[in-house]
Amino acid sequence: MNRRKEQFKKWLIANTDAESKHKASVNNYLKKIDEICQETFSNMHDLQDAWNRLSDLIIPVLAKYYERANKEYKLDRITIWDAIGYYKKIISPMYQENWLPTDDINEAKLYFFNGKDHYINTVHVKDLYKYTKLFNGIVFEHSLPTQKIISQDWEAEFTNKIIKIVEDNKIKNPEDMALHIVYKTEEKYTGKFVLDKFCDYLNHQTIIPCCNVQQNELLQTIANLNPALTINKNYVETRPLTGEYSAQVAFHFRSKVAERPDQNYVLTQDDLAEIFHINEVTAGDLMSRFTRDRMVAGKAYIRTILTDYYGIDAVNACLEEYHHYNENKRIDKVDYSKVGFNEYWCTREKALKIIGIGKQAFYNRVKEKAVYIDYAKQAPKYYMPHLEELKKDINIERIRRYYNNKKQ
Repeated sequence: MNRRKEQFKKWLIANTDAESKHKASVNNYLKKIDEICQETFSNMHDLQDAWNRLSDLIIPVLAKYYERANKEYKLDRITIWDAIGYYKKIISPMYQENWLPTDDINEAKLYFFNGKDHYINTVHVKDLYKYTKLFNGIVFEHSLPTQKIISQDWEAEFTNKIIKIVEDNKIKNPEDMALHIVYKTEEKYTGKFVLDKFCDYLNHQTIIPCCNVQQNELLQTIANLNPALTINKNYVETRPLTGEYSAQVAFHFRSKVAERPDQNYVLTQDDLAEIFHINEVTAGDLMSRFTRDRMVAGKAYIRTILTDYYGIDAVNACLEEYHHYNENKRIDKVDYSKVGFNEYWCTREKALKIIGIGKQAFYNRVKEKAVYIDYAKQAPKYYMPHLEELKKDINIERIRRYYNNKKQ
């Protein structure tokens, strides 16, 4: 009798909802664990021993399924550094016991991507660190060799395949290409959800106290810090937006497993949308406008086959450029230190209501006296504490009376 299997069955019945308690559903869980045990420990003929072995190695086994659930990565010359650090961190604990030296279910296909995939090789997941690092070295860090390397080792074989792809497809700029990693994910090999349940069972039995999925560093790294998820939010706000000062940001790589050598070009359009409080398309237009208006020396962004990355230095300069405040506008009674975009900045329509005049008069007599930001050129935002005092100006009061009389 498989004691661990029976215990898991009882736990499933006691800890799942009514629909999942159906006998067929519970049996499907057990059958899937049987399959995973046979697949993972193929050298074990006793299924009960395999269940016990799975209990002992649940974290590295589950890590394999977590990583495969990520399905694929496309890595350009910026994010490939994330992958190098990521694989360096996770592969060793995933394969620390050498219990899966050659399993084909943990294979990954590598492609040279330049808008379409060009197949390079199929490798084992445990070798992805060295292949990713090599791809970075020969494609992004150094000039791609023009002649094939005469050698029989794996590095030469891999390099020669890339050279052939570049030559056959007349690829001009391999430094702007990407490495596409695709995991083998046939339906019969899915099992992450079931293993999560089994890990939860082990955690509740206090047999293996480290089996808390939410607190396990390896599993959380794979789930939340894989190269597909670390492209955005690699910055921190160092100065918030106020009436007197524009916001400012600095590099802060949120991944705990890698560092990017270039700490300037890390901001995506999604990041810009958050920083400037505008949509992604407008954010791209803003940086183009800034480059034209300021005739910026150097690039405001770099382009890869997958996306554009904006420089932190250029973004900070842009934040200041379109934040319109100066001492000549200052009104003593106004607190210009208030923080909160939604609380203290408003649209033109609301600004007109606060001041109480028409649009034409607002642009002729008020706008230049207002404190505003125009990151979205056609939709500026105005600092409301300043507007509340500005409307008390004697000349603006006279315009407002005239405007109100005209409406009547």
